[in-house]
Amino acid sequence: MASECSESVSDASLKIKKPNWTELEKNILVEEVHLREGLLFGKFKGAGGGKIAKDVAWREVAQAVNGSSGSGILRTSGEVVKQYSNLKQRAKGKLSESKRPKTGGGPKPPSPTPVELSILEQLEGRPSLEGICGGIDTADPVETQPSTSSSASSDVPAKKKDVQDLRKSQRWWPRSQVLIGDNTIYTYGDSLQKHISQCDPKAHALRNVASTTIWPRDYLEVDVPKSILDRDGLVAVEPHLSESFGVPSILHSVVNKICIENTGCNPLSLRKHELFCQVRPV
Repeated sequence: MASECSESVSDASLKIKKPNWTELEKNILVEEVHLREGLLFGKFKGAGGGKIAKDVAWREVAQAVNGSSGSGILRTSGEVVKQYSNLKQRAKGKLSESKRPKTGGGPKPPSPTPVELSILEQLEGRPSLEGICGGIDTADPVETQPSTSSSASSDVPAKKKDVQDLRKSQRWWPRSQVLIGDNTIYTYGDSLQKHISQCDPKAHALRNVASTTIWPRDYLEVDVPKSILDRDGLVAVEPHLSESFGVPSILHSVVNKICIENTGCNPLSLRKHELFCQVRPV
């Protein structure tokens, strides 16, 4: 009898609706998901290993939300998966609504929140964003090549412009540019790369050659151009403006290679050809 009562109380407590997600919780959720994007949405080879890795990654996201939000509400991994999916769908819905032809009267469509804008920026250029109007929705990262066509009929530049227009009131650096050293903006993606300033940048941007995950206290080995190295083989490492990997440090190269450590507490996922830090001579 006592066991039946305890079970009924337990079942009733499980049905109690939790408070709505706060903006802080949503921000932490989106940041943690983006840090583990390769694990959560990447394709894995082998039987069962990929699902286990994804389950572990989602649990880590839930732990990060619970440990940093200060709300006292414990979110499960299933709840964070559902919440991120809902945020993504709402963000894409608002973007789609903003592109519909205006018919006159009626209220103005709601603008994406800062959290939703962050998701749209992360999805920029992928089929999951470009397929809003009748396409196939997928969350898998897709490697895209920069367009060399200047035709106004291209869909991809139009989609990117939509996201940029939504962020025009906020300070935002395009993904195709990086600020190096003495306020030199270096543009990537074109066959003829141009400098906005006249000085020649001495820093070299490092890109990941393949998709990978760097676990805490693990290292990523990268090649450094000989022109960057001094006689002692020392280089200064600086993180990219929008990335957290690569703390400022001075490293010694061995055979034109350096090892950059993940000093954080969470795994870091890097996409193929992703710009994550830069190096300069000491």
